[in-house]
Amino acid sequence: MARSAEDIIDRCLRGEARAWDDFVDRYQRLVWSVARSYRLPAEDCDDVTQAVLVAALRHLADLRDPAKAASWLITSAHRESWRVARNRRRTVDLVGDFASVSEPDDRRATDLEAMHSMRAALDELGDPCRALLVALFSEVDPHYPDIAKRLGMPVGSIGPTRGRCIEKLRARMGAHFEAKSE
Repeated sequence: MARSAEDIIDRCLRGEARAWDDFVDRYQRLVWSVARSYRLPAEDCDDVTQAVLVAALRHLADLRDPAKAASWLITSAHRESWRVARNRRRTVDLVGDFASVSEPDDRRATDLEAMHSMRAALDELGDPCRALLVALFSEVDPHYPDIAKRLGMPVGSIGPTRGRCIEKLRARMGAHFEAKSE
């Protein structure tokens, strides 16, 4: 049975032994995929995932809104991945044999810029669009009934609302890219 993020986190905070396994099962692929987006080798992705999940365990009680656990983990994974990638570049620079590896990657910079624009556009949308899109696209296995309950909306309205929100997001993204080209 699929459990909601709120249920899993509540069980973790109560100290239930199986709850942490459920938390890891739900989020480890999400965290790993963020690390992989930094083009880190698999062993570094594993390390990032472990570090982020251990930090989540330590700070789970600080999470004010369990519905935002996925976005909290994504942000943590980005920060940890960036740190690992930066340290890896420093190591490569120190070795000296691979100086070209540390040169800026234009494609990566463009990807990060696009991600930043996407986050800014999402923030501009505000709720409920921002909350719905984040829930749908940042969760490993979005479960419409859980999302509907969390956001206080009928399950049947998620699809149409998602469509309208994506159109608004496209318009905002277009405005962001137009502003950058000026």
